[in-house]
Amino acid sequence: MRRGCALTRTAAAVAVLIALGLAAAGVARRVQTKPHEKPPAQPWVAMPAPDVRVLLEGCMVDSAGGGYVSARAVSLLPVVRIESAAASPRRAQVALSNLALHRARAEGPGASEAGPATLRFTADLAPGERREWRLTPAGQTDAFTFFVVGDTQGRYEVLERVIADANREKPLFVINLGDLAAYNMPVELRKHREAAAAFNVPYFTMLGDHDLARPGLGGDQYSAAFGPTYYAFAFGNARFIALDNAAGYVSRRQVRWLRRTLAAGAGAAHTFVFAHQPLFDPRRGEHHAMKPLIGGAEAVGALLKRHGVRVFFAGHIHSYYELVRRGVTHVITGGGGGDLKSPFPRLHYVVVNVRGADVRWEVRQVGGGG
Repeated sequence: MRRGCALTRTAAAVAVLIALGLAAAGVARRVQTKPHEKPPAQPWVAMPAPDVRVLLEGCMVDSAGGGYVSARAVSLLPVVRIESAAASPRRAQVALSNLALHRARAEGPGASEAGPATLRFTADLAPGERREWRLTPAGQTDAFTFFVVGDTQGRYEVLERVIADANREKPLFVINLGDLAAYNMPVELRKHREAAAAFNVPYFTMLGDHDLARPGLGGDQYSAAFGPTYYAFAFGNARFIALDNAAGYVSRRQVRWLRRTLAAGAGAAHTFVFAHQPLFDPRRGEHHAMKPLIGGAEAVGALLKRHGVRVFFAGHIHSYYELVRRGVTHVITGGGGGDLKSPFPRLHYVVVNVRGADVRWEVRQVGGGG
């Protein structure tokens, strides 16, 4: 009798393990890619006119037609190329916004300023002609500042303060760690894009769980307004990497991309990685973070350590934490507008200063709380 009971218990345990294994396999298949995931397009191609192509690196296209392309930079040093395959002369123009014109310049004739953070590129092309412009750093590249804000969630009190401070102090860029919206509504993303037009410095964003549009839309609404859901860029000897973990995990495709991107920037003095959700929740008994195993948190954490990432910035938790895990400093800053939590229930954003080998940051409070 005891033997039969033992066999029954063993069979039951095996059945549970098989079920768990099948479930894990299903999850693994699902996280190979994500429906809302939009990888960086290199280059992004637009057709402003028949037989004329515009190729953009580090950019997204807003519109194209009538010989004109409107685009937005999602990197600090983008590249613009215009090519003509027409049999007669053609004129094409590209208006590129979200640029760091205080820290970069465009090489080549035909580039002119069209606003505090916008350049217009004009090309009168002969048949078969090609024109190219590259933005290159202007001045010192090992001393700069950038701002980090997270979880604005449709409240503009902090964003307006960040815009005012950024336009006055001229950081290299500002990055929002996601949850631009509060209720997953596409209109919120459009409104945020309109408000962000007041920045005179580059403003980069990330996808948060509150930005994932309602079922059936995936991440298309976010990508239409702000571009790829994960991307990377460099400036001088620093590397910046933005991940898409809005749904609580990082896909296998994105982990492979992260591995290649970190390896390609192995010589950088500083590597900063940004994500919406932290790899772990520092609060005891809470789990408002990435899924540890099937979500890819362990894989990402191992890559951060292996490649000497300086700081990993995340939001999602509406407070402020700073701690070191596996040799990597993790800064959680979600004080941009969501419901605030202890131990730091204050609206805030973070100012990061890089001076050569030295990296320091400070928390700036906005108002009295939430």
